[in-house]
Amino acid sequence: ALLNNETFFFRDRLPFELIERFLNEKLVHNRRGRRISIWCAGVSTGQEAYSLAMLIAEQGAKWAGWQVDIVGTDVSYHAISRARVGLYSQFEIQRGLPVQRMVRWFDQTDGGWLAKADLRRRVDFSVQNMPVDRPPLASPADLIFCRNLLLYFSAPMRQKAFARLRAMAAPQSFLVLGA
Repeated sequence: ALLNNETFFFRDRLPFELIERFLNEKLVHNRRGRRISIWCAGVSTGQEAYSLAMLIAEQGAKWAGWQVDIVGTDVSYHAISRARVGLYSQFEIQRGLPVQRMVRWFDQTDGGWLAKADLRRRVDFSVQNMPVDRPPLASPADLIFCRNLLLYFSAPMRQKAFARLRAMAAPQSFLVLGA
């Protein structure tokens, strides 16, 4: 059940709209340095992490001079391998991704739609068991996406997961758990 790999670009649009309108100002205001760390736990094949990378890249002026680290983790080696490649079928690319973004950030190939190198460079992907392993973050996470993952866990596993999330969170960070 955990490895259903159900994801798509800009899934449940509201969290991305909140980041666009509200969280980026709060994130910038709360940071002393010019570095933001974002962790997407349970990222599956990478669409959520790439969505955040597109959103931040498209707000270039707001983030000029900032180091924005985006790390996507998942327990599935197969899913993370696909995320690193950034190749999506026609069905996958159309789920949540408007045509303008599709053309700007992806190239159509014989095998599907391939994320352009600039987009792939913006996200690091790693195999990781979220409740147990420490994610490869350069600094504590300012924004954590752990969407639609914890509902599959038993109560004791959720406690471990929340302990891991808390341990990895920066002061005054934000946690997004669902839509």
